[in-house]
Amino acid sequence: MAERNTIARPYANAAFAYARQEDNLSAWSAMLAIGAQVAKHELVKPLLGNPHVAPGTIASVVAEIASVDAQSMTNFLELLETEGRIGLLPEIAELYERLYQDAQNTIDVVIEAAQPMAEPQRELIQKSLARRLDRQVSVAVSIDETLLGGAVIRVGDQVIDGSVKGRLQQLAATLQQ
Repeated sequence: MAERNTIARPYANAAFAYARQEDNLSAWSAMLAIGAQVAKHELVKPLLGNPHVAPGTIASVVAEIASVDAQSMTNFLELLETEGRIGLLPEIAELYERLYQDAQNTIDVVIEAAQPMAEPQRELIQKSLARRLDRQVSVAVSIDETLLGGAVIRVGDQVIDGSVKGRLQQLAATLQQ
């Protein structure tokens, strides 16, 4: 995964720089997100890098599905396909999105909770993280009953594990030493 991100980073940076220059950040974000979904689709994966697929086919499909109306986006997709990098669209989209969020001073946070979270509790976590990170925070909550209790908070690359399952695993690891 790290290698794919390393290869994808220059493409994400270039796309972001161009989109910022053209003041078209959100359209590029949407196009890359759709492109990432297409590239991850089980029917498309076998076609990526397949020499029997005509050059430009995957780029055309992504452009059509994403309703691309800017030639620069189509050119970007065609470049990715020509360079054999169109399969990196998920990583490019993720890296682009981080740059986009940084530019907007926002960040997405995912909370995995053992049980449904009350709205005041979610808002408290959101406000605390916004103060701590000095950014606007968007929170998504998912339920993972295997956590037993507590929650795991994912902020970018950071993970704050306050789950009972995580604490039990830490205790087990400590006892085995």
